[in-house]
Amino acid sequence: MNEFRQHIPGYFDVEQPDFAEFKDTKELLNLDIVKKYIGENFSHFAMSGNYLMVVSDGGSHWWVVGSIKNPEEIDLPQWKPIAEEGQEQ
Repeated sequence: MNEFRQHIPGYFDVEQPDFAEFKDTKELLNLDIVKKYIGENFSHFAMSGNYLMVVSDGGSHWWVVGSIKNPEEIDLPQWKPIAEEGQEQ
């Protein structure tokens, strides 16, 4: 089993982030804590190292959803930021 641990920014006063075990990418994306990030401007989920990212507005906004214990087992694209206009990536 793989493990997901929700990312909580340090400025939130939360005792423990959500934690869940899952067996594959499909099960990860069906976790309630992950599904809550699917909103009106949702584009896709992606991986950045061992972090699960949610990408919205066609790639112009992104957030860390949480960390994955064994990211090599996750079948999602690698997250790449969109370069600002006039900047190289």
